Amino acid sequence: MKSPSKTGGSGWALSFGALSSLLLALCALGLSYSRIWVADDAYITFRHIVQFLAGNGLTYNTIERVEGFTHPLWAILLCVFGWLGAPLSGTAVTLDLVCAALLLGAIVVDERGRGPMAMAILVSCSGFIDFATSGLETPMTMLLIYVAYKPASVLLNPGRVGLALGLAYLCHPDVAVLALGPILIILLEARERGFRESRAGLLRFAASLAVAPLLWHIFRLWYYADIWPNTYYAKNGGSYWSQGLAYILDFALQAPLSALGFLLVLGLAAQDLSRQAGAKRWRRSASVLAIAVHLTAIARVGGDFMGFRLLLPDLAVLLALSVGALGELKTRARRVSQAGLLAASLWALFVQPAPPHERGLIVNERMNFASAFTRASDAFTGRPRHLWWNEGRLFRAFQECVGGPSLIVEYPNIGYYGVALGTRSSLIDGNGLVDRFVARNWAAREGLPRGRPGHEGKMTVDYALKRRIHFVRDMFEPYRSAMSTDYGILLSLDPRILCALPGKADALRLLKRELLESRSAKALDTLQFLEDLEKRDGVRIEDVCKAETTARDCSPGGINRANKSGQ
Repeated sequence: MKSPSKTGGSGWALSFGALSSLLLALCALGLSYSRIWVADDAYITFRHIVQFLAGNGLTYNTIERVEGFTHPLWAILLCVFGWLGAPLSGTAVTLDLVCAALLLGAIVVDERGRGPMAMAILVSCSGFIDFATSGLETPMTMLLIYVAYKPASVLLNPGRVGLALGLAYLCHPDVAVLALGPILIILLEARERGFRESRAGLLRFAASLAVAPLLWHIFRLWYYADIWPNTYYAKNGGSYWSQGLAYILDFALQAPLSALGFLLVLGLAAQDLSRQAGAKRWRRSASVLAIAVHLTAIARVGGDFMGFRLLLPDLAVLLALSVGALGELKTRARRVSQAGLLAASLWALFVQPAPPHERGLIVNERMNFASAFTRASDAFTGRPRHLWWNEGRLFRAFQECVGGPSLIVEYPNIGYYGVALGTRSSLIDGNGLVDRFVARNWAAREGLPRGRPGHEGKMTVDYALKRRIHFVRDMFEPYRSAMSTDYGILLSLDPRILCALPGKADALRLLKRELLESRSAKALDTLQFLEDLEKRDGVRIEDVCKAETTARDCSPGGINRANKSGQ
């Protein structure tokens, strides 16, 4: 009878490790499905796809081509499935689950019974569980990063590693920093082997790494007339170290077992330096350096308002670097470690409390929208039971009632609302995610403290006037009170809109008379604002709607009455 090898161990240990990994993988998938939801941010991409399928181009609004998403590969895949007739929300959730299952399955296979270390690091992170059904690109990004970092030698797998990194960049651009690890590794391997002999592998790696990002950048420059996605300009307000460090600390506090994976890999890297030779000595060290640089980049911009999301690709690197590491232990130590990791992972999956809804400027995003998907079918049908969705449908009915012109509305949450809005009306958010000017208008925040990353408003009244936005979310008094409607605050004197809202023309005339009588400094400022409105729209407040005897009532009540009479 053969004695157990150092890396393989006894049959019992191998079987227990394999069963542990498989059990945790199945539990993670089951728990992800039980928490199924689709993020509002996913619907931002869905609206781009809806516009594309309607023949309006891959853009959020028809008034301007803007790349309002950060995951071109994800968007292209959804375009293809949408063109084939598949429901967008159902497709996104299914792709998420497939990618999560592939990642979990790859770890089960790669650990070969020497687990469940990598599996424990993964499933103990509630962020992975939550984003496995979010409709976002996160599981695909993690899978691609894992594929890129898994090979022991980059030079022997240059095409696979380079292509996976290039595609991961098109899932989320900040992971470009994580290409540093494989780049350093292949250079070390080429130096060891000889650069002349390694030339073909280096060229294959460089070509496969660059081809997909380069093609998309060329397309972006031609189609959107921009170098970076619009979201980059909307979110990059300069260094925000305090919030970025808080974001990283939040990950460590809310997923401690996963965070300990980083210390584990540091220990493995130190072990490699003392035991390995040649380029193999530096594989884990180069990868740890890439993680450190990526964490620094994330910290500089302030992280994200969604807990875990931007750091999950780093978790995928840790998985690739720790997979099968328990095989280095002696049989007894391995058995104890496997049992301990299994117990800790099950505790993290089913006992550890979910991260709080709000942790300062960081949120548990799933908690924001879980109530909109009370049934699993809601996530697949694409009809969230949410206020924003209902308000978008309400404005769409208003647009259909008014007819022309095509309306522009400002609304802070542009996912559910934007898809429900339909393709005719345009939507601009105060953060500028889908508007080129607002995205860059950081001067509007001069003197203001930094806010939640990605949600720092930069809309101004002057721009709303110039942009001819018809409805805004906020305005100064007394204009706000006079012109508030169920659709927002009306910022237009166009008779086709104003006269479709009973009483608003009279309210505006009354406001102007009161301002003329007051003559205070605030009244004079508001009068000047009204004059600007009159000049822009070419109509006098005193005259508007007086001849409109047949104007439709497009208030919610009027629309409901019209619908009932037409049935």
